[in-house]
Amino acid sequence: MTEYEAGKCNIDSREQRKRYFLGASGFTTAGIMIILTYFNYTQLYSRNLVPVLIFIGFNGFIQGRLNFCAGYGFLGKENTSGATPEDTPDDSRRKDLLGAVRIQLYASFGTVLVMGLLEMFIL
Repeated sequence: MTEYEAGKCNIDSREQRKRYFLGASGFTTAGIMIILTYFNYTQLYSRNLVPVLIFIGFNGFIQGRLNFCAGYGFLGKENTSGATPEDTPDDSRRKDLLGAVRIQLYASFGTVLVMGLLEMFIL
């Protein structure tokens, strides 16, 4: 069982596995789209989906690694018990919100970096 820490930990191991699965799904789908785009099997509009999928991949893996759900952080909830999400104390909501924003910034930076490399070398 994971203990709740404001801004650092608001999900249990079951929720953490869900985030890793989300990240793996995003990266796998993005990889498939990149391969299909490279060999001209898809239309040009599908190329615009790749950054979204990469962002989802980064978001899932970062949330899993940090043991923190950005969605719960934005909503002021925690799910360390494996049951339904519970409200966090009022004094912890600011830290949770900052943790959620930090995850989104990390995912955005990773997406921009990967898309830059893809544009430079592959797409």
